[in-house]
Amino acid sequence: MKHYLTLVALMFSTVWVFGQQAGQFTLQQAIDYAMSNNTEVKISQNNIRDAEKQITERTAAGLPQINGTVSYNYYAVIPTTILPEQFAIDPTTGQVNPNFDRAVKFGVKNNLTGTASLSTLLFDGSYLVALQAAREYRDYAHEELKSKQYTVKNQVTMAYLPVLLINLSLETLDKNIANLQNLSKEVTAIYNQGLGEQLDVDRINLSLSNLTTEKDNLLRQKDIAINYLKFVMNYPVDKQIEIVDNISSIESKPADGILSGKISYDSRPEYGVIKKGIRLNELNVKVNKAGYLPSLVAIGSFQYNIQDDKFFSKDAIASPTAIIGGQLNIPIFDSFAKKAKTERARIQMLNALEQKNMFERSVDLEVTNARQSYNAASERLEMQRKNVALAEKIYNTTKTKYQHGLGSSLEITQAEQSLYSVQQNFNQALYDVIVAKINLDKAFGK
Repeated sequence: MKHYLTLVALMFSTVWVFGQQAGQFTLQQAIDYAMSNNTEVKISQNNIRDAEKQITERTAAGLPQINGTVSYNYYAVIPTTILPEQFAIDPTTGQVNPNFDRAVKFGVKNNLTGTASLSTLLFDGSYLVALQAAREYRDYAHEELKSKQYTVKNQVTMAYLPVLLINLSLETLDKNIANLQNLSKEVTAIYNQGLGEQLDVDRINLSLSNLTTEKDNLLRQKDIAINYLKFVMNYPVDKQIEIVDNISSIESKPADGILSGKISYDSRPEYGVIKKGIRLNELNVKVNKAGYLPSLVAIGSFQYNIQDDKFFSKDAIASPTAIIGGQLNIPIFDSFAKKAKTERARIQMLNALEQKNMFERSVDLEVTNARQSYNAASERLEMQRKNVALAEKIYNTTKTKYQHGLGSSLEITQAEQSLYSVQQNFNQALYDVIVAKINLDKAFGK
């Protein structure tokens, strides 16, 4: 029994540990997760399904429509009909028969009628254009989905990168803290031997305390950054998440032709949405113009009527009726309503064309600025790389001089602070290059 309880406790503890494990995400995995869970992406996917159903709905409007009705009437009091005076004239004498009752009742008490009707559209210009517009809207919904996915990808990437920068800064801090801890031990040992001053120990410990405080601040900032990443991914905020990538693995060079060359607007998903919007506006104009054309509908119906004074007796009289016909609707004058609708549709199309031109200009500006920002960020990164190498050289030289009694603790403290500052500048420059590269890719729709 004791072994059994131990086994059960071990099983529960194992389940608890696995339940507490954090989800691990590379940048691509974070993007894939967001694509599957983002609300706007799901809405766009639903819009595509809705567009498919709209095509079915529009198509059905021009196909045969069959309807059936069954009606039953019971005449508790059969209505009375008054016959004209001519019916009261006796044909043999030519005189009015005073005993003739002109009030008569036609009909029977029970009346059961079944009707089946069929109608189909033979011609309607607006129907054909509306069906074409429904198909175009489906394509518009697909383009909109691409645009949403493109936006989500960039949102996740821009939310993922700050976490990487903080992780890199924490790595730099840990290295500097470790260096200062070792240096503090050396300075304390020198002081204990009577070869140094308490001021030297205090300076090193103060720098160590400042770095420790900054690390605590960075950890809090990391929590905030990760929570925002969860929000963008639509990941549960109460669950743990672990970032797997490092900032160096994200860094890459721009593809050939991006830093120079012609801009292709078609590579931007938003441009596809805009062009499909223009096409839909063009079809909207055609639909309203087609309203001036006549429409032709074919109709047919079959009716079966059963009548009798007694409910469904064998003497009931059945009478079938069949009708075949057509209806031609000719628009003549609508007080210029269709003309106003057509003009409004043209205005909307002109607005869509203006939006297209404005988007092209904005892409030109975005690409130009992205290129300049990337080139400037790359230059700063190379400069900071050289500065880090120089600061490390200065720090190592200053440390060696101090260990040989040729320098002061103030010099080594200043060298350490300068090294940390330059390292952080390098981390920021590396982050800026990656962001500039992402913005450059975004400007080209990648």
